[in-house]
Amino acid sequence: MHKILKATLKNAQLLSKLSIDTFLPAHGHSAPKKDIDNYVAENFSKENFITELSDLKNEYYLIYIDDKIAGYSKIIFNQISKNIAIKNMAYMSRLYLLEEFYGLGLGKKLFDFNIQLCKQNKQNGVWL
Repeated sequence: MHKILKATLKNAQLLSKLSIDTFLPAHGHSAPKKDIDNYVAENFSKENFITELSDLKNEYYLIYIDDKIAGYSKIIFNQISKNIAIKNMAYMSRLYLLEEFYGLGLGKKLFDFNIQLCKQNKQNGVWL
């Protein structure tokens, strides 16, 4: 059984570890190691998550299966994109799962959850 909970400041350390553990297998090969290391250090530190979670525009959601953390998403409502003229668009910045949970449909459940949030928040669409 899965559950999805909104992350709070107390989840900053969990998000830091989860981000590294999900990002590196999926994207760690996509750039030189030095660039990946810099990106991870800049974006996935506990301190960065404290800052992001303190900013009310950033919404993080944690997905659990059988009370075990499986992944997370980050969404920002009403986020302007220079490439999209439509207003009231949500930006789905992240949707990551730990490798051990691939193939269980959890990514779809988390994505669908975010789509419902967008509808509830009167968003006209989602960009990635």
